[in-house]
Amino acid sequence: MDEDDLTPEQKQELAKLINEELKIIQSNITDRWKSDNEQPLKLPKLIRPIVLAYTWVVITAIVIIESCSISIISSSLVLSMCGSVNLAYFGVRTFEKIKNKS
Repeated sequence: MDEDDLTPEQKQELAKLINEELKIIQSNITDRWKSDNEQPLKLPKLIRPIVLAYTWVVITAIVIIESCSISIISSSLVLSMCGSVNLAYFGVRTFEKIKNKS
């Protein structure tokens, strides 16, 4: 089925379902992070900030290496993965703040 085959009502229903699914996914991520923060061990509390800092180091290293005219074959893949980590971390944090205000 193509997007052009959908009626406006079906498109609205599909958009509603997608938004609901995204809210559920964000909520599940938030619940996992709360669970990690309630652990008595330090590693679950620190793993996400450590991974985030590591991605910044990787991004910086790739930028420096490629600015020296040295090409890295999989740099675009690594950068997109690092971007996903940053987006997940800061996107969910922003979502949590907005959710707590309302």
